[in-house]
Amino acid sequence: MNLNKFAFSSLILSLLLTSCSPDRQHPSDFDHETNTILWENVGSEFNPQSSQNDVDIKDVEKILVNVPSAADKVIVKYSTTLPANIAIVKIFTISKDSLTSSNFRRGRRSNTIEMSDPSQPCKLTVENGHIKDVKGYCYARIEIHLRENAPVEVYSGSKIITDHYYPVSLADLMKRLEDCHEDSEHLAQVADFSASYSETGVRIPLYTTEVVPILRKFQTVTPKFQVLRLVQIYIVDRDQLEKMIEEEFEYFDRAEARKIVGLGV
Repeated sequence: MNLNKFAFSSLILSLLLTSCSPDRQHPSDFDHETNTILWENVGSEFNPQSSQNDVDIKDVEKILVNVPSAADKVIVKYSTTLPANIAIVKIFTISKDSLTSSNFRRGRRSNTIEMSDPSQPCKLTVENGHIKDVKGYCYARIEIHLRENAPVEVYSGSKIITDHYYPVSLADLMKRLEDCHEDSEHLAQVADFSASYSETGVRIPLYTTEVVPILRKFQTVTPKFQVLRLVQIYIVDRDQLEKMIEEEFEYFDRAEARKIVGLGV
């Protein structure tokens, strides 16, 4: 299958940046080795298949990979020899007792490339790099090869697996929060929002009127405290902090909120 021959048509895909996840992991937090299959040891009974395609990434800022069965098997590798505007996508699949095949799709929307195969049934057991059991059609590994220092963010599902190169806008954050349900999911999105500014060195001016809708997404006070810790350094109308705390926190929680934002008790 030559993925490069797919037209960059309009795909009906959910923008992965708006999806929810209970946590955010920095690339260094992923232990890919525990999930990586030693490809040279894959037997023919597992029908190993691989493909490699060049992708034009001129003006691309994000690559979004939505393959749930391979959420922890998306790997970014960097090279000093790749052209700056080219990414290489390598896909490794295995299958057994499966009537399906790859439905991997790729499309471009503005400055974002989206890759998706959301519906593959897969049950895969790996131990020390060796396949123990396969049922269905599985992605063993998806590699994204980029030029070293390429300012392209790569997401697997809703988790960023590279550094941030572009700050998340407040509008994007609010859209992501709308798509979440649990406090842990909401907090993960706020943490990612904050990290996008700390990692890029950009400072966003936030007003208390913009922080209030974020706080109101949370059902319990502990994550609200964590939100304050994440965003308070960006709040510019600090003369309004007391009013915000009075309105958004219960009486016995206000002292801690004041302490977090530097108002004292």
